[in-house]
Amino acid sequence: METSRQHGLGKRAVIRAYDHKAFLADTLRFDALFSKEALFRFPEKSELFAALPGKLKDRAQVVITDLVLAAPGATDPTLEAWIGGEAEEPHPWTAEQYVSAATKVNLDVRVNEDLTDEYLAMVRDAWRGLEAVLKPGLVDAAAATAILDEGANWQRRAAALASGKLRLVCLHMVKR
Repeated sequence: METSRQHGLGKRAVIRAYDHKAFLADTLRFDALFSKEALFRFPEKSELFAALPGKLKDRAQVVITDLVLAAPGATDPTLEAWIGGEAEEPHPWTAEQYVSAATKVNLDVRVNEDLTDEYLAMVRDAWRGLEAVLKPGLVDAAAATAILDEGANWQRRAAALASGKLRLVCLHMVKR
């Protein structure tokens, strides 16, 4: 939001962060919504999609990137390890469930793209970059523990993605 203000777009490009309950309670209508790898945590995605028609202005755009199951009921040891290791219990849908929910509320799905390979490459590059700059004694014990915990989380996530049972998709939808 600060960047928008710096470029004179503060009133044109208002960006708000919402949790899903605040979003459902809000009476504002939106030109665009963006969710980045967050909805897999919410069990009530159907409720969120059902609320969209009243929340979106005509021709509004919705972009979602999210972790999804490759197939309904997919199971795999790496998937189970990822689910058990997340801080909040995941409730992932499939990409098809997203498309179906969007269609039911008159959203035209323009893009439904699997970005898993690109995402995995970015994750690996980011961790290599961190490894390259971390030096012994640079962070205290608490920070080191937090980095190790986060690394373990990303290892589980990357393994589930690499297994093919978990995918990262990008969906772009427009209100009809």
